[in-house]
Amino acid sequence: MKNDILVTLGVHSHSYRVMANLNLDDSEFETSHGLKLIKNNIKFKTHYYSSPEGLQNNFNNEVIKVLKKNGIKIYPTAI
Repeated sequence: MKNDILVTLGVHSHSYRVMANLNLDDSEFETSHGLKLIKNNIKFKTHYYSSPEGLQNNFNNEVIKVLKKNGIKIYPTAI
């Protein structure tokens, strides 16, 4: 799938927690751990991240800063 041009792989929060409810360290872990798992297990680097709910109250400016710090460029929501 990682080589299929019709498929895009991304990351979800590692333990399905809402990022806006977490402190900075936990937000960092939720983002970076999923990215590391994909990179280490299937040798793929992604720039896509999706939050568990995708609603407006699930992210904030701090979450966006953490995502950017980890190389995330696309963050689709359900809004």
